[in-house]
Amino acid sequence: MNEFDKIFGYESEKQEMLRLCDVLCNRKKYESLGITLPKAVLFYGESGLGKTLMAKAFIEATDRKVFQCKKNKSNGEFVDEIKSTFENAIKDAPSIIFFDDMDKFAEDNLQQDCNKEEFVAIQTGLEDIVDKDVFVIATANDINNLPESLLRVGRFGKKLQFSAPSLDDSVKIIRHYLASKKVSSDVKPESLAHILYGHSCAMLENVINEAGIYAAYNNAPEITIDHIREAVSTVMIERIPLSENDTTKPMIAYHEAGHAVMHLLAHHDVGCLAIGKCGNDGLGVGICTLAKPEKLASYEEMHNFILMLLSGKAGSELQFGTTDTGVEKDVKEAMSLIQDNLQLSLLHGFEYCYTTYRFDESQSYRQLDKNQEKAVRLLEEYYHEAKSLLLKHKELLDAIANELLEKEILIYDDIIRIVERYSFD
Repeated sequence: MNEFDKIFGYESEKQEMLRLCDVLCNRKKYESLGITLPKAVLFYGESGLGKTLMAKAFIEATDRKVFQCKKNKSNGEFVDEIKSTFENAIKDAPSIIFFDDMDKFAEDNLQQDCNKEEFVAIQTGLEDIVDKDVFVIATANDINNLPESLLRVGRFGKKLQFSAPSLDDSVKIIRHYLASKKVSSDVKPESLAHILYGHSCAMLENVINEAGIYAAYNNAPEITIDHIREAVSTVMIERIPLSENDTTKPMIAYHEAGHAVMHLLAHHDVGCLAIGKCGNDGLGVGICTLAKPEKLASYEEMHNFILMLLSGKAGSELQFGTTDTGVEKDVKEAMSLIQDNLQLSLLHGFEYCYTTYRFDESQSYRQLDKNQEKAVRLLEEYYHEAKSLLLKHKELLDAIANELLEKEILIYDDIIRIVERYSFD
């Protein structure tokens, strides 16, 4: 087993790092071909996705002396530390320099600001190691906080983006976390993966651990799905319960149930539905976590997603004849998608392929009005389609909304149990 086998998922990233390991461990083989060896790599992506873990696995695999640098000093002192880190790494070559959270090295970073002393020091250091057996690995949460000059070829030209684990990888990660814990038979890795889909490895571990704390607090002999549900509520979605007499709850329940039914009709999973309170303003909100495509790559995907967005409004209006204020964001997003992607639909005429849906100086206000009319008309068509589909499956809509009202949070297992009582196409 190599060091990378301890990391679940990220197969393409691990293969890339294995190649880099081979470059560092067998320099002469590559130099004999007359190639320029890479000098640095940058891992970037949201916190908790395993960037630091991958970096440490890489360091262990190379078996080189490492010089780690993370900001824990004042600006002036830290600039000096960066410079001395490069100097020491050169003296003790072959070596590795590890810059963790490099996007936080300079305060108030701006992408175009390449004059920050910290980044200038790193750029100078990278130039100093061109002909030295020193390799630099860095992590960053937000790549936009790094100057473009630092990301050029010859500096951090090699970049690997880290994103939330896939559904299959989530199953593997969860199975690994559960292996050391006492869990009941109703806690299945496949179900948990659907609930936690789209979240970081750190979040997966945190939810499972918190469920264990709830179990121990209640003197339970093992972790059950009820403990998982409670942990999801408090840790993942940070839900604050509404008061029992809150009059907005029924409408919010039908709003979220509308989203869920439409997503299910598109053969996508619904991880979690919840009713709660938003911050200190006391406003009731709904939460619906969905397994959806990262990119809407086809007209069908765009079509289904717009229907899902509008189904919150359709669900509450079907039941109450009116809707909640939460629909505003959904409708705006649906309208934006229609305006940006209208050209994908040739069903409405080829003129859509040659029309600009964002106003610019070349467009007359008359043309803008015409384009807006087309977009609004399509928005209405989508809405009526969403409402018609929900009406067709009103029993399922009612069942999900009523159980959500009762429990205030439904997870994947709850939703599947409800769906199994109804047949829909």
